[in-house]
Amino acid sequence: MQKPSAHFQTNELVRLAAMQIGGSARFIHAPYLPSKSLREQLRSDPDVMAGMSHWESLEVALVGIGLPYAVDRQRGGTSVTPHGRGAPDGSTGDVVLHYFDMGGQAVHWRDERSLLGITRAQLIATPMVVGVAAGVEKAPGIVGASRARLINALATDDRTAEAVLRLLR
Repeated sequence: MQKPSAHFQTNELVRLAAMQIGGSARFIHAPYLPSKSLREQLRSDPDVMAGMSHWESLEVALVGIGLPYAVDRQRGGTSVTPHGRGAPDGSTGDVVLHYFDMGGQAVHWRDERSLLGITRAQLIATPMVVGVAAGVEKAPGIVGASRARLINALATDDRTAEAVLRLLR
């Protein structure tokens, strides 16, 4: 909800995908990084809590693997992080704003406790977590996400897969 760019607006994609497979989409209409006071209010809201309760019993999750910086494909350069708060030093990527290094070690950041989202532990406990990532610049993040056990399956393209294999050699 806090990102105006189209590629961050996944609610419609999730709804359409759920409809195609006969499932249902459930949304939590709240910012992912609320202020401390708002977070406390949201965590006591019955609708928000009902949505968050599903994270304890997930069977499959589809997640993106992010970079610790934004890529401007039009200009070929990079900028700071997607959330504008600065990624923690040493991180190679994130899954749902849970940062890690290429070895899979958690890299904690200043506002991590404010995050209103699935926890690392809940992701790790999910039997099937499919990471979606494309672009050779994401290879270190893919390796790190796998080693962190935040993903256990990958959907990517040939070039990215080859870059991951090169890193692992």
